[in-house]
Amino acid sequence: MDLQRKAIPLMPLAIVMTQGERRLIDVEQKAYVQLLDELRSSDRPNIFGIPFADQGVLSANGSLVKLVPSEEKTANPSAIRVECVGHFQALSYAQALWPKPYPGGNVREIDALLERPIDDELKAIASRVIQLLGEGGINMSRLSYANTADIMRWLGMPAAQK
Repeated sequence: MDLQRKAIPLMPLAIVMTQGERRLIDVEQKAYVQLLDELRSSDRPNIFGIPFADQGVLSANGSLVKLVPSEEKTANPSAIRVECVGHFQALSYAQALWPKPYPGGNVREIDALLERPIDDELKAIASRVIQLLGEGGINMSRLSYANTADIMRWLGMPAAQK
């Protein structure tokens, strides 16, 4: 996916998703119901962003998600199923994508940035963490830390927490 400086709709929530993760999300606000209706009826990719937002604080990072058809019945008819297809960094944010009532922003995909080699300082930190985990009885012999994605993968961190 090539999302360099592309405007997409955003739905701020207090969640961070990992690549490939699927999740049910309750959508009750009228603006977001309209967003979902528009995504479903469009022939464009049904992708939107979920920037992390908690207690009035909006992060510049978030999860790129797509709507996933769900056959299963839920207790809440306003629940949707989404799948994380990547992560983004917001370059700008608007409370409404005029004339739409929902927020949006220009974003760039950040997952590709995770494949860059890490510097010597971060390699030293990763090496020390591996040593400490090994001392704790965890087999760390097969772990690679050639780039940021490797470290995040074995620490179980989603890209948005980089």
